[in-house]
Amino acid sequence: MEKDGEWLEIIRAHHRRSRNIVIDWCRKFARYIVLKARRTKVLLSLKILIDYGLVHLGNHLV
Repeated sequence: MEKDGEWLEIIRAHHRRSRNIVIDWCRKFARYIVLKARRTKVLLSLKILIDYGLVHLGNHLV
């Protein structure tokens, strides 16, 4: 029975690492978009980013 708990903790740890990787990648990609827009002097619109699926605000209505 103790082995099941160990495996469950291994799986949970794997999911935590995976989630952290995805969150980190999203933050880096968002930063890349903003820096590129600044360099090229392009105005970013939150509405456009949402329409293209690049930004997700959860349950918030825009």
